[in-house]
Amino acid sequence: MSDTKRRASCVGGRDISTVVLIDRSQRPIMNLHKVPLSATIWAIKTKISERLKEVGRSLSADTMQLFVGEGSDRLEEMKNNEMLSTYNTLGLSRFTVIISRKTKVEILIALTRPEKKCLCITKQKKLQEEFPVVVSLGYNPLQFTRYVAETMNCGVTRTDVKLYQDEAMQDKFPEEGTLRSLNIADKTRLYAVMPPGFDINNIKYPTIEAEAKKVVVQEPETLTEEAPAQSVGEKSKQEKDFEARAKGGSMSQADAGAYARLLGFSPSLKEVAALPAKVGYKAFQEFLNVAMHPDDNQESFREFFNSFDTRASGDLTRKQVTNILQMWGDEPLNKAEAAAFCELVMGQQDNIPIKVLLDV
Repeated sequence: MSDTKRRASCVGGRDISTVVLIDRSQRPIMNLHKVPLSATIWAIKTKISERLKEVGRSLSADTMQLFVGEGSDRLEEMKNNEMLSTYNTLGLSRFTVIISRKTKVEILIALTRPEKKCLCITKQKKLQEEFPVVVSLGYNPLQFTRYVAETMNCGVTRTDVKLYQDEAMQDKFPEEGTLRSLNIADKTRLYAVMPPGFDINNIKYPTIEAEAKKVVVQEPETLTEEAPAQSVGEKSKQEKDFEARAKGGSMSQADAGAYARLLGFSPSLKEVAALPAKVGYKAFQEFLNVAMHPDDNQESFREFFNSFDTRASGDLTRKQVTNILQMWGDEPLNKAEAAAFCELVMGQQDNIPIKVLLDV
């Protein structure tokens, strides 16, 4: 569709329309009545967010996506600065729009070169480098800083990356919560000091434009934070399976962690330890939202391991695997644990194919 704004032909002479909001499963969400065709998409998103708050749900305009079209491969995202008439070209009295929650956001990281301490009267001029990262809103701050460090691609770890919310670098980025709960979508830029060995030329820039051309609606099980997952009185297959495994309607902390891993999630030991001693189904659902690490999949791990394969041989050495286990991740292994892992999966071999390591 052309970027040129197109006025609706206003069939019947109407200048207003009812916007019918549905999710990607064609389930109705709400109707927005008497919306002017001259209203911008951003104004419509803001009104939807306000209406959702009135019924105890949370979906900010920044993390909201609106689409028009049919079929996942024919959807077009509605741009914030366009008018409703750009998409409702016939001036229909009822206009259907698909609503989704954004799962990723682009943040600009501004890195400042450390100032040298000297007796000079003239203060050294600051040098800044900037690069964008596209991150999942489900990340916690530790995962976020780890991802930023990996994107820098200069051998630093997440502990080398100290993020701040202001250019003066006085307001530290929070250490708890998720990027969604911290409203990172409201920010466009974060600040940090350049870590040792940083080289702007090594950055793995994301192909933002290429991803934008392929519009795919990726929506969580619930569109908003408090949206019910099932109709009243109807239990999901997961809930029935949970009750079958639980005793008296609840699981122990350890069993909940094991069950989450069985379902394909990857909670850390710290996340499991934060659970109550007895975990009911509602608490287990909330736990799955925390344990959902979007980058914990084979493709992401393949890219990660390949970054250490400097010879492009398709293998990693025992030393490389040991170093990765001890230096990376939220819960690095100690030397003995890393050695035990290598003994288990590699035996007496000095190398292991990356494709074998991915299946461990």
